[in-house]
Amino acid sequence: MNREEAKQAVRSRLEEYLNITTTKKGNQYFCPLCGSGTGKNKTPAGSVTDDKQYYHCFSCGFHGDIFNLIGRVEGITDFAGKFKRGCEIFNLQVEQPKQTTAVRADARLASGLSADDYSAYYKECKR
Repeated sequence: MNREEAKQAVRSRLEEYLNITTTKKGNQYFCPLCGSGTGKNKTPAGSVTDDKQYYHCFSCGFHGDIFNLIGRVEGITDFAGKFKRGCEIFNLQVEQPKQTTAVRADARLASGLSADDYSAYYKECKR
């Protein structure tokens, strides 16, 4: 699957991620961030929006999508890391983009390898 398909697949699994990281009482989740619901009253304060795209905790005020939640729960700050972790959690295989010739040449130069040697060609052209 390509990256965009993988992003959508991860986004559609918010409730599945919550079921992995916390528990649910009625239609409310115990917050995996602040622990709301684990206190003496046992009243969870986390909910998922009707469109199942966002999690919100009424206790700590966190509001975000699955990538924000993965980042906060697992201490990941960059989107690439959150995306990679989401794919790992749900066992999604993402196609790697093919490198263009220019990207490969830049990588070769950055790694200390020289570009193709055209000196013989230039000498022949000068004749």
